[in-house]
Amino acid sequence: MPNFQVGSDFFFSTAANTDAEPGASAETVATAVTTLQTRLDSPLPLPTGAATQSTLAAIQTALATLQAAVDSLATQAETQPVSIASLPLPTGGATEATLAAIQAAIGELALPGETQAIAGVVSVSNFPANQVVTVDNPIAGFFTETTGGSLLTATQALTKPGDTQAISAAALPLPAGAATGAKQDTQREGVARVRISGTRNTVGDGTAIIAAPATGQEVIISHLHIQASEAPVALQTVTLKGGAADSDGFPVLCDSIGNGFSGTLPQGSELRMGDGNEVFLNLTEATGVTYFLQYRVGAVL
Repeated sequence: MPNFQVGSDFFFSTAANTDAEPGASAETVATAVTTLQTRLDSPLPLPTGAATQSTLAAIQTALATLQAAVDSLATQAETQPVSIASLPLPTGGATEATLAAIQAAIGELALPGETQAIAGVVSVSNFPANQVVTVDNPIAGFFTETTGGSLLTATQALTKPGDTQAISAAALPLPAGAATGAKQDTQREGVARVRISGTRNTVGDGTAIIAAPATGQEVIISHLHIQASEAPVALQTVTLKGGAADSDGFPVLCDSIGNGFSGTLPQGSELRMGDGNEVFLNLTEATGVTYFLQYRVGAVL
């Protein structure tokens, strides 16, 4: 019966190890050999309860964890940490509430040398007849020696009915119709006279010769003198204007040297230049003009 070699070290008999019958063809023998090879390559089933690779790995992991836990335990010769936070107290042991009550009671007791407050009735058989009483906190406003002395000093400083009495009239009311300081200032401003003089030789308004008063006030001109100081090339007209927008004003013809206007304006005929207006001297020609004005500032009518 023929034998075949599988691998390098194993021989088997086709009669004993394959499904081929004695006298089978080479093709049948080859098929039998392939079938046998497949069976040998397949893993053999484990018996019931046998450890698998994954079971062994889990056991190894558990053993490593156990070893680490054992290594972390202290030996008998080492100090062992013990917690007594929740151990039961012995019979009659003081609790936190009991200690707090004791502390409160001790805190209320007076130390040696301190004054002890006593509530209730105290009977003293040998109490002296006269006692010295010291008041540490006198009643507010209570009459004391200090306040009595101050009152006596203040009373002695008062004047008697026959003495001259000092009085102040700074805040006394004025009688009906009396002039106030404001009215007096207004009247004084209206009475005061101001005189100005100068020359002009530029065409137009130029710079104001009298500054603007406050609103509600106006310049009131009572005397006016304007005359040509140079021979005009053409007809020179000088206009006294109340504000730059004044298109009328008070015109004065200065057609030759020395000509112009000079006069005093009576009360009621004075030149009023308008509410809050400054005063300009407008020239139509660039020839010299001299001027002299007397005015006051008064309330607008």
